[in-house]
Amino acid sequence: METGRIITQYNDYNKNFFGPADFTSMLKRSLLFLFQASCLKTIWNWRFQSVIFRTAQLLCFSALIFELIKQKEVAAWTYNYSIKAYSWNYSRIFCQKHYTDLVAIQNKKEIAYLNDVIPYYNSYYWIGIRKINDKWTWVGTKKLLTKEAENWADNEPNNKKNNQDCVEIYIKSVSAPGKWNDEPCAKRKRALCYTGRIFSTPKFV
Repeated sequence: METGRIITQYNDYNKNFFGPADFTSMLKRSLLFLFQASCLKTIWNWRFQSVIFRTAQLLCFSALIFELIKQKEVAAWTYNYSIKAYSWNYSRIFCQKHYTDLVAIQNKKEIAYLNDVIPYYNSYYWIGIRKINDKWTWVGTKKLLTKEAENWADNEPNNKKNNQDCVEIYIKSVSAPGKWNDEPCAKRKRALCYTGRIFSTPKFV
């Protein structure tokens, strides 16, 4: 009986550590552990990739904001115009009251842009240049008009009748689109204004 008990104990010992059912259970636990480890690795990799992706998004967004800030510093104004026609002096008052001033044109690209976005008006638009002490001057900056910046229409300025001291721009003219012409300051035209903002969509009052 003792021998049997010993054998039984021995068999129990072998069953606990080497029996088929327990081997299957141990195999299942091992596979479960490996599966859980694989899942954890996958989740960690996914989180790591997600962090990298979000970091890349943040960097791209920061670069975009920086670029927008640079653009704002370079060309930060909008164009505006009046519906009614006024003299040059009143046009400037209108622009200074509602916006910043009559438009001061920087280059030929700006002229092309204005000619594209501003609607046609049969008596055209006043711009921020006039004759001061017999010299063409940008009134907003007090700077003289340089030869490089001139955009006169053919045979202009002609100072007809010696009283053409202000300047209009031929928006959407068939023969001279975007070109300038000197005119008497009392003539009534639309005011072409600008404001110190970043957008560039014209609006009217």
